[in-house]
Amino acid sequence: MPPAGGCRTAPAGRLDRHRLAVTWTAVAAPWGYALTRVLWALDVPVGVPQAFLDHLNAANPGSRTRILELVLAGFAAGGALLTAGLTRPWSEVFPRWVPGLAGRPVPRALPVGFAGLVAFELTAFGVSLLPGAVAFYAGDRVVAGYRMGLLYPLPSFAILVWGIALGLAAVAFARRRRPPCRACGTPPGPMNEPEPMPEPGPAPGLSRPRPRGGSPGARATARPPGAG
Repeated sequence: MPPAGGCRTAPAGRLDRHRLAVTWTAVAAPWGYALTRVLWALDVPVGVPQAFLDHLNAANPGSRTRILELVLAGFAAGGALLTAGLTRPWSEVFPRWVPGLAGRPVPRALPVGFAGLVAFELTAFGVSLLPGAVAFYAGDRVVAGYRMGLLYPLPSFAILVWGIALGLAAVAFARRRRPPCRACGTPPGPMNEPEPMPEPGPAPGLSRPRPRGGSPGARATARPPGAG
């Protein structure tokens, strides 16, 4: 039983049990955005007509369009790498190559606050893009005078999924990094999940009923009536 003060460590919930799934979803989602930008930088018309890419290149002379697309893709790839860090030891202890902080514990507020802020901004941006993506699939596929392909809204959905999954991953990380309960010392997170109930068995002192007719050996050795 918990002490008189009460245990403030809540049992593990569904998010605690699936924290790796939501974290790796947040790692994978930005690649839908990054790969699209890389292909556009390589002049591969994914989700757009070639004339649209030609218009972008003409509006930005030289290699400006390619550089911009690669920079945006780099931001998305870097975000995926940092998100993967929520599953790595260096999200809890500073690695040895960090001068002055090597081996020290990472404050929980640092990764949680950074991931939470980015998740909020990504989710808000993704929600703002959602009406346009819905209208696109409803039939309005002409954007800026160009008829786009079915994959054109892919970056919009990738940003929204990324923001939601990153927010859930940040909450799961914060719950896992909570200090133990001061009242009873119970560790937080999945380790505090209640143990499964044992399967019911026969009541103590009761034996299973024997089949009618006794054991097979007894039936085999029984003598017929009247045998002398």
